[in-house]
Amino acid sequence: MFCWYYAYAVLQVFYGLVFTVNTLYRSIDLVPDSTKAKTGASSIFALLDRKSKIDSSDNSRMTLDNLKENIKFQHVSFNYPNRP
Repeated sequence: MFCWYYAYAVLQVFYGLVFTVNTLYRSIDLVPDSTKAKTGASSIFALLDRKSKIDSSDNSRMTLDNLKENIKFQHVSFNYPNRP
Protein backbone atom coordinates (compact mmCIF):
# COMPACT_ATOMS: atom_id res chain seq x y z
CA MET A 1 0.00 0.00 0.00
CA PHE A 2 1.39 3.40 -1.02
CA CYS A 3 1.29 6.17 1.55
CA TRP A 4 1.30 9.78 0.31
CA TYR A 5 2.76 10.98 3.57
CA TYR A 6 6.04 9.10 2.99
CA ALA A 7 6.29 10.38 -0.56
CA TYR A 8 5.77 13.94 0.72
CA ALA A 9 8.42 13.42 3.42
CA VAL A 10 10.91 12.09 0.85
CA LEU A 11 10.30 15.12 -1.37
CA GLN A 12 10.80 17.47 1.60
CA VAL A 13 14.15 15.85 2.38
CA PHE A 14 15.15 15.98 -1.28
CA TYR A 15 14.28 19.69 -1.59
CA GLY A 16 16.10 20.41 1.66
CA LEU A 17 19.24 18.71 0.36
CA VAL A 18 19.03 20.56 -2.97
CA PHE A 19 18.65 23.88 -1.17
CA THR A 20 21.59 23.13 1.14
CA VAL A 21 23.89 22.04 -1.68
CA ASN A 22 22.93 25.09 -3.74
CA THR A 23 23.69 27.42 -0.82
CA LEU A 24 27.07 25.78 -0.20
CA TYR A 25 27.93 25.98 -3.90
CA ARG A 26 27.16 29.71 -3.97
CA SER A 27 29.15 30.37 -0.80
CA ILE A 28 32.27 28.80 -2.31
CA ASP A 29 32.42 31.74 -4.73
CA LEU A 30 32.87 34.09 -1.75
CA VAL A 31 36.03 32.44 -0.41
CA PRO A 32 38.54 34.50 -2.49
CA ASP A 33 36.75 37.73 -1.57
CA SER A 34 36.75 36.89 2.13
CA THR A 35 40.47 36.10 1.94
CA LYS A 36 41.14 39.50 0.35
CA ALA A 37 39.01 41.18 3.01
CA LYS A 38 40.88 39.43 5.81
CA THR A 39 44.24 40.48 4.34
CA GLY A 40 43.06 44.07 3.93
CA ALA A 41 41.66 44.20 7.45
CA SER A 42 44.91 42.91 8.95
CA SER A 43 46.91 45.63 7.17
CA ILE A 44 44.46 48.30 8.36
CA PHE A 45 44.69 47.06 11.94
CA ALA A 46 48.49 47.01 11.69
CA LEU A 47 48.38 50.63 10.56
CA LEU A 48 46.05 51.61 13.39
CA ASP A 49 48.17 49.81 16.00
CA ARG A 50 51.36 51.52 14.85
CA LYS A 51 52.83 54.01 17.33
CA SER A 52 53.10 57.50 15.90
CA LYS A 53 56.48 59.22 15.69
CA ILE A 54 54.81 62.52 16.58
CA ASP A 55 54.13 63.20 20.23
CA SER A 56 50.89 65.17 20.35
CA SER A 57 51.33 66.09 24.01
CA ASP A 58 54.69 67.82 23.38
CA ASN A 59 54.25 71.61 23.68
CA SER A 60 57.63 72.50 22.19
CA ARG A 61 56.36 72.18 18.65
CA MET A 62 56.64 74.86 16.03
CA THR A 63 53.63 77.11 15.51
CA LEU A 64 52.78 79.25 12.54
CA ASP A 65 51.92 82.81 13.57
CA ASN A 66 51.42 84.41 10.17
CA LEU A 67 49.11 81.89 8.60
CA LYS A 68 46.74 83.18 5.96
CA GLU A 69 43.52 81.35 5.33
CA ASN A 70 43.84 81.45 1.55
CA ILE A 71 45.35 78.25 0.24
CA LYS A 72 45.49 77.64 -3.50
CA PHE A 73 46.33 74.39 -5.22
CA GLN A 74 47.74 74.86 -8.69
CA HIS A 75 48.64 72.16 -11.19
CA VAL A 76 47.36 69.39 -8.91
CA SER A 77 45.71 66.31 -10.35
CA PHE A 78 44.58 62.98 -9.05
CA ASN A 79 43.51 59.72 -10.68
CA TYR A 80 43.08 56.17 -9.55
CA PRO A 81 46.01 53.88 -10.43
CA ASN A 82 43.77 51.40 -12.29
CA ARG A 83 41.90 54.01 -14.31
CA PRO A 84 43.11 56.44 -16.96
